[in-house]
Amino acid sequence: MKNIKNVSTGTWIRTALVLLALVNQGLVLAGKSVLPISDEDLTNALTIAFTSVSTILAWWKNNNFTTSSQESQEYLTALKASKKNQAKAKKAQAELKALQQMAEATPSETLKTESEESENKIVG
Repeated sequence: MKNIKNVSTGTWIRTALVLLALVNQGLVLAGKSVLPISDEDLTNALTIAFTSVSTILAWWKNNNFTTSSQESQEYLTALKASKKNQAKAKKAQAELKALQQMAEATPSETLKTESEESENKIVG
């Protein structure tokens, strides 16, 4: 608990809400209604919440209606693809370099192994 001062406000709010939900659930199980809400009120509240969240999410994304915004989106998509291809090319170059290093090291190791096997056959 040394870092209690560094806890964010959001963490405190989420913790309080979880505790409130747990207390409320316990009271409901005990048969005591803490929040006098009718089914109709609950339905209306959920409908408003769903509509609000859907609207915010739909407009949070980049909706390209104008020609210039569509062209900008195409440019951005091409730029992202280019960066992705550059990353793939760098990875392929690194893999090729590793394979070349392995190939350079392999002949001498192969010769040693073959000569050891032939010595073992002669001795054995």
